[in-house]
Amino acid sequence: MKLGVCHQHDLLFDDLSVEEHLILIAKLKLIPSTHLKRRVDQVLDEVSLDKSRHTITSKLSGGTKRRLSIAMGIVAESRVLIMDEPTTGLDPIVRDQIWSLIKTLKRGRCIVMTTQHLEEAEELADGLGMLETGKLVA
Repeated sequence: MKLGVCHQHDLLFDDLSVEEHLILIAKLKLIPSTHLKRRVDQVLDEVSLDKSRHTITSKLSGGTKRRLSIAMGIVAESRVLIMDEPTTGLDPIVRDQIWSLIKTLKRGRCIVMTTQHLEEAEELADGLGMLETGKLVA
């Protein structure tokens, strides 16, 4: 089983392009080379990063880096996806696009997502748990 992760803090290499990040993760996740380019192109389109594919990450805005982190988490089509605060720092229009993407991604996989925004949890979650000081309280 593969595990996809979208970290809360963007873990990116400043000197790699958007596309190079996705290729790196795809290769680490053992995506066959015959499928790799098509999958990278698909993910770039899903997170609206196609026009930024050749931009190095040190030149990206915070919201664009966030979308790249989401793309890195989903590129391997993992059955389990952990998303830690995936829409933090995104403007409302992009946030809504990512919400739609997450709803689509829910089909056929388990997504464990953390958020501090009740509206986001209500919109996306099939089940909720609430933590307080690291303990499940509801």
